Amino acid sequence: MAVGLFLTYSNLFAQLVQVPLTGGRGNFSNATARQSELKPIALPFWDDFSFTAGNGYVNDTLWINAKSTWVNNGLTIDPPSVFVATFDGLDSLGKPYNPTDLLAKGFADKMTSRGIKLDQIPVTEKTSVFLSFYFQYQGNGEPSDRDDNLSLWFKDANGSWEKVFEATSDDNYDPKKFYYRTIAIRDEKYFHSGFQFRFQNFARLSGPYDMWHLDYVYVNYGRTATEKSMPDRTISAPLTSPFGDYTAIPLRHLRDTLNSISTLQTAKLFGLLENNLQPFRYTTSLIITERTPAGVNTKKVIIENDEVPVNPQTGGAQIIEPFKTLELSLKKKFPDNTLSPDADSVSVTMKLGINTADSNPQTYLPKYRPINFLYNDTTVRKFVLSDFYSSDDGEAEFGAGVNKNANELAYGYDILTKKADTVVAIDIYFPQFGDQSNQTLNLKIWNSAEGKPLTAVHQQTITVVRNAQNRFSRFVLSQPVLVQGRVYFGWKRTSDGDLPVGLDKSRDNGKKIWYNLNGEWLQNEILSGSLMIRPVFGKGAGDVIASVKGETAVSVWPNPNTGQFTIPGNPEDIRILEPTGFFVEFTTEDLSEGKLIRMTRPSPGLKIVLWNDQGNFRKSRIIVH
Repeated sequence: MAVGLFLTYSNLFAQLVQVPLTGGRGNFSNATARQSELKPIALPFWDDFSFTAGNGYVNDTLWINAKSTWVNNGLTIDPPSVFVATFDGLDSLGKPYNPTDLLAKGFADKMTSRGIKLDQIPVTEKTSVFLSFYFQYQGNGEPSDRDDNLSLWFKDANGSWEKVFEATSDDNYDPKKFYYRTIAIRDEKYFHSGFQFRFQNFARLSGPYDMWHLDYVYVNYGRTATEKSMPDRTISAPLTSPFGDYTAIPLRHLRDTLNSISTLQTAKLFGLLENNLQPFRYTTSLIITERTPAGVNTKKVIIENDEVPVNPQTGGAQIIEPFKTLELSLKKKFPDNTLSPDADSVSVTMKLGINTADSNPQTYLPKYRPINFLYNDTTVRKFVLSDFYSSDDGEAEFGAGVNKNANELAYGYDILTKKADTVVAIDIYFPQFGDQSNQTLNLKIWNSAEGKPLTAVHQQTITVVRNAQNRFSRFVLSQPVLVQGRVYFGWKRTSDGDLPVGLDKSRDNGKKIWYNLNGEWLQNEILSGSLMIRPVFGKGAGDVIASVKGETAVSVWPNPNTGQFTIPGNPEDIRILEPTGFFVEFTTEDLSEGKLIRMTRPSPGLKIVLWNDQGNFRKSRIIVH
């Protein structure tokens, strides 16, 4: 069985797990493959899956019986171009091929090309017909079991299929690299009017395991066995967020901190051209759509326009070197003067286009026509500035969670306001996985100390709502919670079993994940990704301080005490909490310097005292004996 079935991180019986998901992989409303209406085409055949982005499945004008593969942008590492086709053990509807037998194996996903008119190839060119492709084993996905494989098959004139290539997990592939392969098409039996080729994987049929990834498939004549160069420079990874670790920030929070959190965006480029390398230009722009009390306002802002990046080492113009990944860093940050002060919410669409002259006649030979190598030269990212925080991209490649009763899972956000603000709800994506019966959780919010969860300042019981296709459920808090600084959102399990939250593998915020197994908080060190948990802010009578600005050195006296002590200064909004998060009742008496506190029913043990002193939130730990 693949190690990746349940990734465990503390010991053999660990309770922090990563699980592969089923369903919810895009728009599969029409999963029936196109077949009879697709007539054979002439060469060339080319697909890098970049022009099917966002659909979740491959282009059905080039492929048939292919919607079981998953077109995605989060499961691979440094692909040749954005979006790849992933093979696993799920069918076209995102369901296991064999849901009843966990260990059943067989042929799973497949991609069959549209018919190709190889009978039109001139006799003198029949020795120059080659199929090439890039593939990756595992990547950010699940590793294959022993002897599982990805294979390539050709269909001859009699309709028979013959295997011409196979890659197995026993071949010691580096899971972080893409490999290039070229396969000759030379046997006379393949030169007929309906030639087809097919990729398929042999895998466990019970779910999204044993992953292989495919990219940049190209078939043409006029090639050689060693040919690798293509007149193409691509965008291989989209723009990062201009807002640091966040993909969404409450608008009023962003106004306070944009200058301090705004970062230079980056994107990754990949070169497939060996000769005649030229410096490239790029253009970035953004479209801002603001919703204000007066209506909707849309404006376009040019961040950078046709600037040539300069290589600081050489002082010259930068090029994309062949078969290497280049990280392009923009020169300008998100402009801080673009947001209207009266906007309630803002939608930001950012576009990056590289001008590489990939259609230059010197490199674009007639044999490539009508391939458009400009498809992969543009990438678009969208961001929302409204009333919630997010650090994920909205698409879960896996799920993650704690699976034992009384275990706790927490995910941290740094609240960016200068003043405390009120959390009114938490949006969570609970994917469909495992036991679908109604389950409950103890939803919790923790303040923090030294960067890790400290005291639960809010908790309520919720019934889990499982959704498909990356849909969030909103859980409205029974009491608004005032927060500031580093705050953690999550839950305590009330039963055993796997109950994962969505995990976005394309953005790594794993250090913000903490889990509590036996009364001690542990920081995640192996699991990579961002949990799909989003705190929502609004108006409300919040009266709980969920976090403070660090460990301010303020002493209360006496400490230890019997339940009576003095807070110095001008304390207001005083709260006393048990380590479990429950409030302690008390009375106050004004003194010339501070306030005298008397607990109504003091109980022995540690207590947390929180208060506001002229706009600064303070905290002290006391011992009652």
